[in-house]
This record gives sequence, structure tokens and C-alpha cells, in this order.
Amino acid sequence: QREENRRKIEERQRADQVRKEAMEEFLLQKKAVEDEAKKREEISRVAMDAKRLHQKDVGKKREDKMISDTVKQKELQRKAAVKRLLQEEKDEVDFAKHMDAIKQRQLERKKQRSKKREEALAIYSEAVSAMDAGKRAIGHFRRSSSSST
Repeated sequence: QREENRRKIEERQRADQVRKEAMEEFLLQKKAVEDEAKKREEISRVAMDAKRLHQKDVGKKREDKMISDTVKQKELQRKAAVKRLLQEEKDEVDFAKHMDAIKQRQLERKKQRSKKREEALAIYSEAVSAMDAGKRAIGHFRRSSSSST
């Protein structure tokens, strides 16, 4: 009987030992699974943080580029406006010079017409004077011819 009890006790102890080892192995496997899950969670978190930072950087770069493009666009518009204003001023000056040239030509033409008119009047006056003088000479010649007869 004793032998039987000792054998049962030893079997129970071996069964307990097997159960204990199985439990330890189960706990080790569970801990390994939990550690692996934590590791994957940490990797996922780090990846998400990296992705978020990358998107933030890309967004910041895009925003900076848009601001830069807006500044460049405004500068180009300002330069175009300045160029347009300068061109308008140049056009006004050119137009004023053109109008002055036209007025100068008109004035010269007016002076030439006036000079030609004066020359024509002088020639006419000389012709009238010459005719008057010729008539007097002819009248004088007639008087002198009739008196000699």
C-alpha cells in the first residue's frame, strides 16, 4: 500500500511538474506573443509618426512653395505694372514730341506761305509800279510826240 501511495504521489508530482512546465511554457509563449505585439505596435507607431512628420514636411514645403510662388507672381505683376507705366509715360513723351514736330512743321509751312505771299505781293507791287511808270512814260512819250508835231 505504501508503495502504491508513493507511486501515486510521485505520479501526481510528475503530473504537477509536467503541468507546471506546460504552464511556464504557455506563459513564456504568451509573454513572447505580447512582446511581439508590443514590438509591432511600437513599429507601427514609429511608422505612423514618421509618415505624419513626412506629410507635415511635404505640406510645409508645398505651403512654402505656394507662398514663394505667390510672392514671385506678385513681384512679376508689380514689374509688369511698372513696365506698363513706364511705357505709357514714354508713349506720352513720344506723342508730345510727335505733336511738337507736327506743330513745328505747320509753323514752318505757315512761315513759307507767308514769305511766298510777301514775295508775290512784292512782285505784284513792282509790276503795278512798273505798269504805272510805263503808263507815265507812254503818256509822257505821247505828249512829247504830239507837241513835236
